[in-house]
Amino acid sequence: MTTSNHGLTQTAIESSFASLLVSLPDQVVTVSFDGNSAQGLKTNTDTDPDLAEYGRMADYKFSVRVKSSDLPTVEVQKLVSIAGTDYLVLNTHLGQSGALLRIDLGDEHA
Repeated sequence: MTTSNHGLTQTAIESSFASLLVSLPDQVVTVSFDGNSAQGLKTNTDTDPDLAEYGRMADYKFSVRVKSSDLPTVEVQKLVSIAGTDYLVLNTHLGQSGALLRIDLGDEHA
């Protein structure tokens, strides 16, 4: 069991994430990559230093947070599908606990 420096276990974080999925239904999306699907929470990231550093913020559309164990093989510069639309993975960020993965997405033609 992984414990972050805030005292939260990976299990507690995953449980809180599951509660968010239930309480924010209009922000829940299904993310598909390489034959695997996961429920995710659609969010917006103000500025990601990694994207800004490489000049990719202009391509940024939104981010999706998923349990990292549900989509462990998501790769930058590959496409994911959400509601029948393909998006280019601009960046991924594994949370400190390792429980959640943020996937920053842009237009598939970026």
